Amino acid sequence: MLWGSLLHAKMKNKFYILLLKIARFLLAIYWKLTKPLTIGVRAIILDKEEKFLLVRHRETTQWYLPGGQVNAKETLIEALKREIREETGIMIAKDSGIEILGCYSGFAEGKSDHSLVFVIRNIEPMNSSPQSIEIDDCSFFAYEEIPRTVSPGTYRRLREYVKEIPISYEW
Repeated sequence: MLWGSLLHAKMKNKFYILLLKIARFLLAIYWKLTKPLTIGVRAIILDKEEKFLLVRHRETTQWYLPGGQVNAKETLIEALKREIREETGIMIAKDSGIEILGCYSGFAEGKSDHSLVFVIRNIEPMNSSPQSIEIDDCSFFAYEEIPRTVSPGTYRRLREYVKEIPISYEW
């Protein structure tokens, strides 16, 4: 009975990942046809030990900065707080001292994608979990322990933050 439940859960997860990949493929076609302008927010989130919070999406093995797209009639900070809550379960307080690292542009997949990267320090690690079904894991990492599977754009933002490289403004 338990084996059947585990097998069912595993197949359900694989089916969900397949649906995410199909949706991503269809979005890529849509972007090629419409060439949309998108505005996004991302956050470099550090705990008191200066460890970075990264998230891993279900359909990929790469780690990313938490964040996402800004919705209509939503401020950048509202979008940032919503995305962090959805992807990590962490609630960002009003007095969190949010700073801007930079605004970055990317033109992959036919999009004109512009993302603001914010910095939020001294976050208390919580026993929270992602509220979004898109996120498989979220963890804090010391800079020296950043996984090799971190996305190239995320790695560049972290290197810019620690002043290892100059800010480029290109995602």
